[in-house]
Amino acid sequence: MIKMIKMIKMIKMIKMIKMIKMIKMIKMIKMIKMIKIILILSFLYSVIH
Repeated sequence: MIKMIKMIKMIKMIKMIKMIKMIKMIKMIKMIKMIKIILILSFLYSVIH
């Protein structure tokens, strides 16, 4: 019984960690995309002016 509870807690912990990693990854990707857009826009701006 106690082993079962420990197993469930372990699984929940692992799932939580995976979720957090996924969210961090998504945020990183969004940040990188934003930075790329900003760079492209600033480049275009400098070319136009």
